[in-house]
Amino acid sequence: MFFLSDQQKYLLDVLHEIGFLRRAQAAVLLQRKFGSSPAAITAILRQLKMLGQIKEYDNVLSITGENIDILVLQAIDVALAVFANDVPMFISGVEPFLLSAWNESQNMLLQIMHVSIGCEKSRSLELQKLSTYDTPQIVVLLLDEASQCKRLLPSSGILIAYPDETGRLKITQGMRD
Repeated sequence: MFFLSDQQKYLLDVLHEIGFLRRAQAAVLLQRKFGSSPAAITAILRQLKMLGQIKEYDNVLSITGENIDILVLQAIDVALAVFANDVPMFISGVEPFLLSAWNESQNMLLQIMHVSIGCEKSRSLELQKLSTYDTPQIVVLLLDEASQCKRLLPSSGILIAYPDETGRLKITQGMRD
């Protein structure tokens, strides 16, 4: 048996919920939640790896092995950007959503839906059919490329995220009805 710090327990809780995250995403979460320094974060991760609690593959921390979904990593980036100063609680995606995140301080649910190329209309219709929640929410459509924006059906109150020409995610306000 080994003893884990609060930071290590928190990081393992996140990983048990979503399976993996980038080293940089873990650093953001630990810094926001605990004020952890870069040196402390390095030590936290090193200890978890030495204990066999996590593995690292190309700067991705995982408890699920090498089966990493780049779309989930992008969805985590979106959640960290939308809740820029807070620590969201990540929730594994429930169809049709790829990932959800709860922000307690804002009492806000973030739902991220992936839209593959060629599925813009069907995903837009699916989004329009979803029931609204009593809890305030933000819906983000995660696209594969910017050109998909023009093929989406108009929908109010959503955000759209897509990789720009450098691969960085850009987040914009969705189209209006």
